[in-house]
Amino acid sequence: MAARLLPVLRFVVKGSLAGAAVYVAYDQGLLGSGAEGVHTVMSALSVAPSRACEYTSEGWKYVKDLVK
Repeated sequence: MAARLLPVLRFVVKGSLAGAAVYVAYDQGLLGSGAEGVHTVMSALSVAPSRACEYTSEGWKYVKDLVK
């Protein structure tokens, strides 16, 4: 019985994740008109490297404080 339930469960989880991704994209306005969506995505991608660097440095500070 568990062997039959596993594929169904995997399908439900994948469908839920896909639905959540579409909802978040819609909520953020990424599914608007073509020009607006492209502008929103490009502005988000331009900020990503600096945010990643910031989060990494904060993470290393946290780890160093834990080791002390």
